[in-house]
Amino acid sequence: LAPTLSFHTSSRGLQVPTTTSTITTLHVNDLASSEDYEMEFDEADAWESSLSLVRNQPISILHKALDTVFDATTPESDPLWDQITREARQALIPEPQAGPQIYNSILSQVNMRDAVVSIVANEICTDLMPATTLCNLFHEQLTDEDEKMMRVDVVAAAIRTSELGLIQGETGGSSSIASLKAVMFDRGLHALVCHRVSHRLWAQKRRALAYYLQSTISCKYSADIHPAASIGCGVYLHAGTAGVVIGETAVVGDDVSILQGVTLGE
Repeated sequence: LAPTLSFHTSSRGLQVPTTTSTITTLHVNDLASSEDYEMEFDEADAWESSLSLVRNQPISILHKALDTVFDATTPESDPLWDQITREARQALIPEPQAGPQIYNSILSQVNMRDAVVSIVANEICTDLMPATTLCNLFHEQLTDEDEKMMRVDVVAAAIRTSELGLIQGETGGSSSIASLKAVMFDRGLHALVCHRVSHRLWAQKRRALAYYLQSTISCKYSADIHPAASIGCGVYLHAGTAGVVIGETAVVGDDVSILQGVTLGE
């Protein structure tokens, strides 16, 4: 049985009287061991705390539990985005020639949503559908709920890609830039972002554009996902070279890892 988590958030003054920080107390009730314990963290280390928890628990448990952190985030205070930008600056130390790509994709962006949308739009753009048009479409369609799910998907991609690499015997310390690697290069994450947009379009009966995105996802990311398919949060998609097919009737729940060669639904 998975542990149950509950969060309590309060505002606590720091040493500077005019500054406050959101303090979140995590209460864990582990049904398997009958042990209870608590953990406190603020916005600055929320990402690190969530990583340590997720390594031993289903990621979607944190979806609602971290709402208190996500709802309190602003462009000036976002622990997940702060982690990604720290990793971006860290990545430039051994590889300064990557500067233009990292700057355009991450460091020049205002927040994680803008960064992911910009990266994906520039990957799938064509002469008929330029990146600026796609960026506008994505921002128009992605809801606040989609953004929260995307955050959990980033956590899933960062952790499960690192774990899969360890299983396959990869080395090189890529876990130190796991979230940056997920946002910039994870094809499965990018496919899921595109699907969430096509799913919204499908619900609005904008079928032609939804099918266009489905075709684009299939060609670019080897993931053929029908716009009507329902996909939860904390999903890790690893299409690889064999591809993944998720049909119209498929319902993918939370905390699912889908590897290449899998076909779901019709």
